[in-house]
Formats: sequence, C-alpha cells, structure tokens
Amino acid sequence: PPGLHAKMQFEFVEPIRVGMRVRSYGKIVDKYEKRGRHYMVTEFETREEATGKVLTRGQFTQMIFPESGVHRETTNR
Repeated sequence: PPGLHAKMQFEFVEPIRVGMRVRSYGKIVDKYEKRGRHYMVTEFETREEATGKVLTRGQFTQMIFPESGVHRETTNR
C-alpha cells in the first residue's frame, strides 16, 4: 500500500564504490497504530554481492494510508 516516510535512520558502514554490485535486503519488524494512523517499521541492509560485506544498514518508519486514501479524522473536512 502507499505510504509516507515518517522517520529514517541510516548507518553508512563502508562506501559504495562506482561499479560495485550491491543488493539490499529488508524485512518488516513492527506494525503499530498511533492516533488512528497505521505505521510499519522496516529494517534493511545493503551488502556487496561479491563478499557479502555490509555497506549500509538502517530502519525506516512508514505511515500507511488506508485503502480509501483518507484517514478517519480528515473525512469531514
């Protein structure tokens, strides 16, 4: 579903160099509701394909929009 980034946190472990092949992996680690809005927290790592060395890692929180596209408190505006 569509969403809006609410918070992001990154750690740059090693530089990603030109020509380097990398792959990012992520997983959802939490979902919660706050003030009637739904959030999803995802953690990720980006690794060099050849060595498996971690280059970046982080976490981002995304506010998930309801299927209607409108949150309850804004329906009467």
